[in-house]
Amino acid sequence: MVGGVNPPPPGGKGKNNMAATSLTPHLSFNGACADAFNFYKSVFGGEFAAFFHYDGQGAQGYEVFELQPTPAHLGGLPETLGESDAPVFSPDGRWLVMFSREHTAMVRGTDTSFEEVWDPEDDTPVLVDWAELFVQKLPGADIDRVRVGVEIPRSRDYEQEVSQWATYEAVRFDSADVVTLVMPWGEELRVPLPATGAVTSHGYTGG
Repeated sequence: MVGGVNPPPPGGKGKNNMAATSLTPHLSFNGACADAFNFYKSVFGGEFAAFFHYDGQGAQGYEVFELQPTPAHLGGLPETLGESDAPVFSPDGRWLVMFSREHTAMVRGTDTSFEEVWDPEDDTPVLVDWAELFVQKLPGADIDRVRVGVEIPRSRDYEQEVSQWATYEAVRFDSADVVTLVMPWGEELRVPLPATGAVTSHGYTGG
């Protein structure tokens, strides 16, 4: 779960009759998030603003709810067939994004996997989509799915290299409308939002 903590109403008092201070963090826990937020609530007062829920298997995906001033479903991201880290809010809370690695890297625009075109003797580059960026503008806009590709030689070892690429802790916002994806080889791709079309890395150096 991920959520925020709202302050008491204007003019209200927080814990121990102290003046209320606005606190609206976006935090992510891979465990007892509800327990953590209940602790924060007991310290700071106020109510929860939003939650993600993920069942550990991806079957329910992530959902965002606003609890104040009235309960409302703001949006959510679907389950993925690949591997992904927790979703990330933009600094102003208008965008929700998730960077997910595909189980099978596919040659862009085809139904052919990279494994099928792999040739240890051929260094000809091929454009392969290996991940996907899920983007939703809150509240409740349609989800855009942005293919993330890279040009790599056909000779690269799929099992020992390509299949090991990951997207954990590889997405951040540099501004409210620009998300940066960090490639496994260190290159950074800046994606302006709303995203239009696929994005491609041309800076692969191997390894």
